[in-house]
Amino acid sequence: MLLAVGVVLAVVLVYGATVWFRIDRVDADLGGSGGTASVFLLIGSDRRVAVPGEDTKRFGSASDVPGERADIVIVVAVDPGGAVRALSIPRDLTLFRRNRGPERLATMLSDGPGAIADALCNSLGIGVDHLAVVRFDGLVDLVDLAGGVRVDPANTYLDRNSGLMIKGGPQRVDGRTALAYVRARQMERRDGNDWVPDPIESARRGDRAMEVLRGIGAGTHLTWNPWHDHQLAWTATGAVTVDSEAGAGDLLDLDAALRKLDGRHLTDLPVLARNGNVPTASVTPDAIAVIDTFRGAAKPAAACATPALLSGRG
Repeated sequence: MLLAVGVVLAVVLVYGATVWFRIDRVDADLGGSGGTASVFLLIGSDRRVAVPGEDTKRFGSASDVPGERADIVIVVAVDPGGAVRALSIPRDLTLFRRNRGPERLATMLSDGPGAIADALCNSLGIGVDHLAVVRFDGLVDLVDLAGGVRVDPANTYLDRNSGLMIKGGPQRVDGRTALAYVRARQMERRDGNDWVPDPIESARRGDRAMEVLRGIGAGTHLTWNPWHDHQLAWTATGAVTVDSEAGAGDLLDLDAALRKLDGRHLTDLPVLARNGNVPTASVTPDAIAVIDTFRGAAKPAAACATPALLSGRG
């Protein structure tokens, strides 16, 4: 009996190690948050290399849209007592990395997620302890594995670029629809027989992303069904890239935080959008108070103590 238990434990440990090492890791020079809270940087990537063939008409193929950009950027602070705060940062925000000129946040991902962490530290005084990047295909697979996620749009919406067409009200959506729902940036609201632009809903990408992430968390639990749990572990570990210093405990803390988050915890960084062929945005004076609230009592880490865009801070 003891031998059988030992064999089972050995198999479980070997499988667990295999799944753990399946997670892609990236080296990143992170400044650290400088406080007792752990700060996680979450990035939704538009990398199309693994997008299924049937989805390339909607999202484009890797040859149509080469490279990688940040579609969603959210920082999450987890206090030792478990309280969470989240800040959504627009992908079009113009920031500065160390010893670099102005760049759109979205395009920095082509140099790796650590470049975005560097920009948040150098420009906004937000230090990052760990980061996680989720790709297009990973989000779709996780939603479908969860049996879909529940969303509750306020109106009937259309987004011609992301391929979204969704009715208002609570409903369960599949992975493709969830991805289009998160990515939508040019939302139009149904008004009688017409479609009218809805800039307010267009700006709520962070809220929609958190809505989908909560749905994934609610629907992806271990069940002790070996096949289901294998699919869950394999899909989750294949969908994400994390920094090389992130341990199992860090990822469990992040998972617990995401399950708690809702609209009350998420704040949008105040920015002023500029029109043009390439959309850009800059922070407003209100951003200082918002960032202070996000950090709580913590002072910026030494590496982030003199943010380039918030002069006079220290």
